[in-house]
Amino acid sequence: MNKRWISVILIIIIILIIGGIIKFIIDLNKEKAMTEETISLINSSYQELENNVREYNKYRGLISDNLSSYYKDSFLAKYNDLISNFEEYDKIILNISNNIDTIKNNCGDSLFANSEINDICNSYKSSYEEIVNVYIGDINNFNKFVNTYNSETGEELSNFKSSVIDNYIDYNNDGEYRGMEDNGEN
Repeated sequence: MNKRWISVILIIIIILIIGGIIKFIIDLNKEKAMTEETISLINSSYQELENNVREYNKYRGLISDNLSSYYKDSFLAKYNDLISNFEEYDKIILNISNNIDTIKNNCGDSLFANSEINDICNSYKSSYEEIVNVYIGDINNFNKFVNTYNSETGEELSNFKSSVIDNYIDYNNDGEYRGMEDNGEN
């Protein structure tokens, strides 16, 4: 009878060990699949971000070209186009902000086996900070032109107000406002 009980206990122990190993392998595969899904999501959001940054640069160029020199006589003719450009610019910033939120929520404090994803997770904050601060600087510069025009002509053209963000940011909390210096502001 003793041998029988020992055999039953050994079989139960072996079954438990095999069950534990199987559970470990299943959990490991689930974790791997979740990590691959996270990597894919970060990568696709980053690809969208790159496309949005290209659009950002396009609209920033259009606005810069129109504001490169202030002429009171031509400002009114450019005003509506500039407002339209800023509205598009605002939509692009919203898209960029959404991409950044997705990247932020999926990067967390994780370290991935994929070095490209780690680079994205390590650099997106300072890139976003610079993009937003240059954008805010562009709005402030435009509004200065509007205020100058209004004071010189007695007109009452409206300043542009972003629907996305309204002040400079220190997104990576390093004490610096990257991109702010590009607009001559500190």
